[in-house]
Formats: sequence, C-alpha cells, structure tokens
Amino acid sequence: MTLAFALACYQDKPPQSASGTRATSTPASPDSGAQLGLQPVPATHDTAIREIDTFRLTSEKLQRWTAAKHALDSLHSTHPEVEAHIRSGGRPKNVDDAGKRFDDEPSMHAALQHAGTNGRDFLLTSIALQQAMKGFQLKAMGKLDASKVPPVVLENISFVGSHFKELMGTITAGAPRRPMP
Repeated sequence: MTLAFALACYQDKPPQSASGTRATSTPASPDSGAQLGLQPVPATHDTAIREIDTFRLTSEKLQRWTAAKHALDSLHSTHPEVEAHIRSGGRPKNVDDAGKRFDDEPSMHAALQHAGTNGRDFLLTSIALQQAMKGFQLKAMGKLDASKVPPVVLENISFVGSHFKELMGTITAGAPRRPMP
C-alpha cells in the first residue's frame, strides 16, 4: 500500500534535452531512460518530486525506510481499515500532501516516528529507491544513458547495486497485499 500510494502522486518525468528544456522534436528511445523518469525534472513539476534529483540514498535512510516499511506492512495486516481511511481522501496532489496524510493518521504516524522518519521522507525515499531500481535494471541491461541522468541519481543507482540483496529481502518480506482497486 505505501509504495503504491507514494507512486500515485509521482508523475512520470517528461523527456528533456541536454539544455534542461523539454524535448519536443524526437521522442526518447524507450531504452534511453527518459521514458522511465531518470532525467532531471523540469521546474514546472512538484517541488518534492524535483527534490528526487538531489535526494541521496544512504545506509541510514535505507535502515529507517526498512524499519518504517516493516512497521507499515504490519499495520496494514492488522488494521486494513487504515489503508481505506488514507485512500478515502482521493489521489494526493503531491508528495507533501501524501506525506501529510501518512502523518495525520495516528497509527501510521506512530509507526513512522518509531522508525525515525515521517511520511514525506518515507515517500521520498520510496520514490528515490524505485527510480534507482529502474536505473539499476537499465544499467544491468546496458541500456542506461548516464549522460541523461542527474549525478545524485547515478549515485543512487550504484547504492541500489551495493544494497540489492538487502532491498530485495525487504521488498519481498512485506505482508501479503490485496490487489489495488
């Protein structure tokens, strides 16, 4: 639920040219990474999403995210009504709105606080991890055009590579999920 909720407010980034403006003439190759949201986000997008381009993943952030994810998975298993309550507000407008919803739900706030994080930081970490995992997959296939990827995102891709086994264990250890409506 939590990663899906985070990504519900995450819009794919439009392709950009080298100068930082939106590319309009030639569509990006599906192999270039532009279709996967790895290039810099234009200033017209949600400020928190643009922050992903400078959001550096660290071992400490990963530890907090892992603890929060386990706590939220457990909460979802024992109190599925929390998810229904969070979703009742409709699609969040942006990452800040989604994070505020997490923080405004007392049981989620307590779980996040116990893990040393908050709704917004949990969601930013989730999005940065998802983005870096896409980049890691492209890199493994030899299809990552590093010239189109912000430097911090490249660092995050390397971070994911260094922590891949740990990440896969965390992701697959989650509580069983119901299908998204």
